[in-house]
Amino acid sequence: MEKKLVAVFAFLLVALWAHAQFQPAYKHAVRYHVGARAGVGFSSYDFDESRVITMPTGGIAVDYRVASVPVYVESGLYYMDMGTRGKVYYTDGYTVDEFTSHNHSVLMPMVGSYHFYIGDKVTLQPFTGFYVSYGFGNDKVDFGLREGVGVAVNNFYANMGVNYGLVDQLSEPFIGDGHHRSFFMTVGFNFIGGR
Repeated sequence: MEKKLVAVFAFLLVALWAHAQFQPAYKHAVRYHVGARAGVGFSSYDFDESRVITMPTGGIAVDYRVASVPVYVESGLYYMDMGTRGKVYYTDGYTVDEFTSHNHSVLMPMVGSYHFYIGDKVTLQPFTGFYVSYGFGNDKVDFGLREGVGVAVNNFYANMGVNYGLVDQLSEPFIGDGHHRSFFMTVGFNFIGGR
């Protein structure tokens, strides 16, 4: 997985450099955006018996341009159910239990994005970075990687992406490690923006 992430990051750097060479003027790039997002998240864990649960997700996003080219830092606060369902083997090695675990969480991403302008009103916005979350279901903090792509048309916004948790979220009596994985899709509206 690390090799894939490095390859994606290297590709993005080359793409950003190439794009900057051919679009020197970003007269339409606003300085910041504030918007609302809502959508659906597909959450599971990386152990064998984990199955996906589908739940709504949503929140508030804020981004700020940090360079003369359209490079942005984005954060916000989101709700996401970072749970799963499936079968689990207990530490005795024999007992099997089916379960559904709803881990209602508050998630704060910290990602960087580059806004590729496709005409005056449309931008393609790949993003990559980190997230930190607190799960009320398991009373644990998670930290992980977040990447994806968004598209904006005027003030309307849509994105899709993935979260890769780096902190083991399972505890006794379960055996093994369980790292959160999720795929999300949201739509939204940027109701504040300024130059």
